[in-house]
Amino acid sequence: DIDLGIPAQCDLEVEVCVRDYSCEDGDEVRVSVNNSTVFEGEIFNRWQCRSVAVNEGTNSVSFLALNGTGFKGPCQHPDVNTGELRITARGGAADTQRWRHRGGAGSAANLEITIGPRSNASCTLGTDAGGGGAGRDHGNSRATATRIALPSTTTGTIDPGNDTDYFRFEVAGRGAVVMESSGDLDTLGTLFDARGNRIVQDDDGGEGLNFRIERTLGAGTYYVRVHSYQTATGRYTLHLRGGGSGGGGDDHGNSRATATRIALPSSTTGTIDPGNDTDYFRFDVPARGAVVMESSGGLDTLGTLFDARGNRIVQDDDGGEGLNFRIERTLGAGTYYVRVHSYQTATGRYTLHLRRG
Repeated sequence: DIDLGIPAQCDLEVEVCVRDYSCEDGDEVRVSVNNSTVFEGEIFNRWQCRSVAVNEGTNSVSFLALNGTGFKGPCQHPDVNTGELRITARGGAADTQRWRHRGGAGSAANLEITIGPRSNASCTLGTDAGGGGAGRDHGNSRATATRIALPSTTTGTIDPGNDTDYFRFEVAGRGAVVMESSGDLDTLGTLFDARGNRIVQDDDGGEGLNFRIERTLGAGTYYVRVHSYQTATGRYTLHLRGGGSGGGGDDHGNSRATATRIALPSSTTGTIDPGNDTDYFRFDVPARGAVVMESSGGLDTLGTLFDARGNRIVQDDDGGEGLNFRIERTLGAGTYYVRVHSYQTATGRYTLHLRRG
């Protein structure tokens, strides 16, 4: 049996990894946690990992050999199903156990994971500590989640393979919300409430191997976790839309106090309606560098950049493509606001793009 501690600030989940050892001889297994299948198929010498939610106290882990004979490679253990199981908790605690089954297909074993008292240690899982660097473009816990707007489009990277990306968003009023990924990466998406309770998870409900979740949500704070299937690495785009945005031109706040938080980089859709509507967006710059903000679409937009105290830095009218605004500015670390409105009270839709220069 395995005893692990998970810090109080972390989500209740563990990373379950399996691999063959000595040689790859075609062994196939099924591993389940609390009666939910985590892994099923052939194991190799490299670790294949999945994150899974667990409970405080005792959790059951079951192992089932799907075959019992190695049929490829110069193996030291012919006619035996062999492998390793590694359990890693958020906070870094881990345990590895080996198996060696001669009973053929259907032979099974069980163990228990006990999640002990919650500590105040930092929140990590495997080698991913979140923040900065390849694969660490977004936080790997609710505490470090990237704030995104509803609606918005945000890019991300899973690298290394056990990387997880967390996003936080606010729902203003009860309504349907859709969150889904796009791209070539085989993604899994999980929706959590404000306290970290898992609401729903999806694997391939979207286009291709992308996840898609549609759920009716009440007003409040929610989190989306994105990770990959079997430790694949690559880029993806997270799309968030729908929900209680209120209709009309009131999809984004009209002051700094009610500004929609957006990520750097991100693309966010908006509507100016009625014609005197203004949309405010708030974003954070972690380190000094060039930042580009611009609109796209058929609406004649004006964009204004403000500092954290509301002092106007720069305004632009038609510096972008067509009648769209475009601002490029070198900014120091800190909080900034972008205001979008239209020329001569025109109404319509636009997309705000924010990226590094």
